[in-house]
Amino acid sequence: MYDYVVFGGCFRSEIAFPELRRARRGAAAWTLRRSTESTALVGAELLGEEEVYERVSVRLYHSAAGYRLDYTDTGCFDISPTGSEIVWHPGHNPDIEAARIDVLGRVFATALHASGLSVLHASAVAIDGTAIAFLAPRVYGKSTLAMAMLDAGAQLVTDDILAVEPDVPVTAWPGVQSVRLWDDSADRIVGRARLKAVGTYPAPRRDGKGTGDAPTTLTKQVLGRLPQRMLTRGRVPLSAIYVILPVEAGDNVAAARRVPVSPVRAALAIVAHSKLGPLLGKAAAQVVFDRAVRVARAVPVYTLTIARDLACIGDVARHIAEWHRRASVASG
Repeated sequence: MYDYVVFGGCFRSEIAFPELRRARRGAAAWTLRRSTESTALVGAELLGEEEVYERVSVRLYHSAAGYRLDYTDTGCFDISPTGSEIVWHPGHNPDIEAARIDVLGRVFATALHASGLSVLHASAVAIDGTAIAFLAPRVYGKSTLAMAMLDAGAQLVTDDILAVEPDVPVTAWPGVQSVRLWDDSADRIVGRARLKAVGTYPAPRRDGKGTGDAPTTLTKQVLGRLPQRMLTRGRVPLSAIYVILPVEAGDNVAAARRVPVSPVRAALAIVAHSKLGPLLGKAAAQVVFDRAVRVARAVPVYTLTIARDLACIGDVARHIAEWHRRASVASG
């Protein structure tokens, strides 16, 4: 068994996760086991289904025994009612890399949801001891922006999945602290920050312009083993949430502009960027919405309009860092 640090606790796994940091052996908050024995679903309710990418989909079931995520390629993952126990039943000839991505994605998101957290499709960084989150769909640049924020002096809280404790004070949990960037973003940011990619993996990508073109397979670079000075180690108060709205760069376009969102729209935006999205379906909609309302009441939410140009990303990061450093000075 391997022990790793993730989401502020110890994750014990029969499968190696090279993108995670090893932990000293102690009490495990989550345990992942691999099993070849198939188990039948008894009295399970289908909550929802989602396309992962072309020809690969996943279904989420719920029963008294907990949750089951059933993937068409990697098999199924059974998650206990509290989220602490995960059992992987592999499919035929499973791709171990795809299984790792599933675990650190929807599987962990389901486990965290089961434990009472609000789980968002977001990246987050910390500035002067408080966290700010960036919500966006795929290819909108939230991971790229998070990495640019590190270059501006911030620390990484998490990439892709943000676990939020909705009770006051609302806190952000440190999550997966390796970052996956498209090649073009990585080539620019990795070189400037003098970081090294620890691996690559193929990933489907749409052009992000709403044309509806079929996905093309490119590669992402995995930036792991970031210096300790670039990482948060514990839970931090969440001070702001930004919903990213990229726009075409131009002479009259500001690098970054934020507009406050009303509490009702803020809660709806948080729901819209739930990591589990359509998988939870109507059965869990009220739970997701209630948690989102609690977060929106305590944390300001903004739309963040940014120029969609890698040449501007440094300016965007500096603007955001300045907003929050000024706020921390004013509150002090």
